[in-house]
Amino acid sequence: MLTLIITGLLLGLIYALISVGLTLQFGVMNLVNFGYGTFAIIASYLCYTLFRAGVNPFITIIPLFIFLGILGIFLEKFIFYRVKNANYQVMVTMAMSMIVVGILLQLYTATPINILIPLTYQYFNVGDFLQIWAVQLYGAIASVAMLSGLHLFLQKTQTGRAIRAVADDEPTALLMGIDSKRIHNLTAFLSFGFAAVAGVFLVMMYSLIPESGGDYNLIAFIICVFGGLGSIKGALLGGLVIGELQILISYYVGPWTKFVSLFIVFIITLLIRPTGLFGLKRA
Repeated sequence: MLTLIITGLLLGLIYALISVGLTLQFGVMNLVNFGYGTFAIIASYLCYTLFRAGVNPFITIIPLFIFLGILGIFLEKFIFYRVKNANYQVMVTMAMSMIVVGILLQLYTATPINILIPLTYQYFNVGDFLQIWAVQLYGAIASVAMLSGLHLFLQKTQTGRAIRAVADDEPTALLMGIDSKRIHNLTAFLSFGFAAVAGVFLVMMYSLIPESGGDYNLIAFIICVFGGLGSIKGALLGGLVIGELQILISYYVGPWTKFVSLFIVFIITLLIRPTGLFGLKRA
């Protein structure tokens, strides 16, 4: 039982990593990105390609963070900023996701990919009552480090306070002299970078196909709705809760309940508290 609980928490921290990026995009950029999970899968495939070329997957984390971050800035400048607050932004982001999936299918086919290294077979045993999957533990540690760094950045730096100001009230932030375009670019860089790191660990944990991005986008979106769109602490708490629910319900009821349980949480949240636990009123 303890192993299940710890596994759920570790998985939840990895989910939080991708969910925080999605909630940043909504809170700061006013963007509901239904293609966000696909960009994590781009990082997974790039990591897999580099691994096949002999590069250690962990070495790819920082380069992929930077590459996906720059891609995020490009998309913000030429696409996201143009559909800001538009009713059709969901369709635009979904279309982008479909284009990416099509490209990945052409380049890699639909054959599942997975990075297998000694770490993926390694488990840490604590007596006879606890077993922790090494790669999942390292993913959770990376998540905690990045989320802690993001928290300190947003709370302690002038740029971080500017990001929070834009998220709270962009028109007022503009009157105070804050460059909202610069803030949007930085937010895009960070959010896509977070997706990249999540993608690296996902491809070491699971077999993935180009369409897998849709699954993780759905998980991240439900987490954000549960925790509150635009709330970083909501994304963290939501990730932990959803990760725990997935592991426990899948074990005791069956793997087929993986997404059923998510939709139950989604519907209950919308009925009882549509803005989520810590959501912004405009959500």
